[in-house]
Amino acid sequence: MQKMRQGARELLLRLLRTLQGRTPRDRVSRPTFYGEQRQGVWRFNWLPVHEPASVQPGPLVYRSHGLARHLGLEQLFIAFNGYWPEKGAMLETCTFKEFEAAVVLQNARENGVAGLIVASAGNTARAFAHLSTVSGFPVVIVVRECACRRCGTLKAFPRCHAGRG
Repeated sequence: MQKMRQGARELLLRLLRTLQGRTPRDRVSRPTFYGEQRQGVWRFNWLPVHEPASVQPGPLVYRSHGLARHLGLEQLFIAFNGYWPEKGAMLETCTFKEFEAAVVLQNARENGVAGLIVASAGNTARAFAHLSTVSGFPVVIVVRECACRRCGTLKAFPRCHAGRG
């Protein structure tokens, strides 16, 4: 355990030395986009997906004027992950975990995986259940009974089965 801590500490110090003196703009490489060819999260070319089978909304990023003024900032941008159709935010599960689920399901489909088993205690289950239903990709979701009720998935997804054991 002590060796692991020392190794982690050395790695962190090496990373900090590498970044020292750089501005945040220097640290982040400019992403490459597919542009208008793809929508939502599929615009980013670093995802392990080549031919998206469905539309997956991305986060809504908007400039906030009122909060910026209140905080004394000239520019403030807010990233919203949820469902706010009036603004164009269309994550029906209201969780950023939907981005993960979309990429995982599409990558599995492209690589010939027949189905997935996902263990979760909440939002991940909700995201995978929703996108499994929307895309028709088979997913077995394992959650504790109390977590399943909190997700609200039993009513929304008729093929869900609650079991004990």
